[in-house]
Amino acid sequence: MQSGRFFVGHRASNDVSALTSLLETIATDERTILSHPLERCMLDSFRIDAVGAPFDAKDVLKAHGYRWNSDRRFWSREVGFVDVAEETEWLDQRVYRGRGTPNVQRVTPGERFAARADR
Repeated sequence: MQSGRFFVGHRASNDVSALTSLLETIATDERTILSHPLERCMLDSFRIDAVGAPFDAKDVLKAHGYRWNSDRRFWSREVGFVDVAEETEWLDQRVYRGRGTPNVQRVTPGERFAARADR
């Protein structure tokens, strides 16, 4: 609706046509809507693992977008390069409070989209 288009939803062919039409729409930067997520998915990101975070921090971690990894028993979140310093500072102030540090790992597009047996 925000794109000025209307379609009758909940029919597979209508949904596919609407999505295709939306993705080929030119945005204000003169690029297609589809080009934005495609560009983003090809960038490296960083997985921040809140290893050793205190149990009482679980609610604040979840509210901040972290997900629990039950196999490895820690909270983690993936962020872009520009957000790494801000995120680790947030963890230090709100979660660790000087009593630990998170693990930060670079995640390449190849790693992100590879089939993972450990997930």
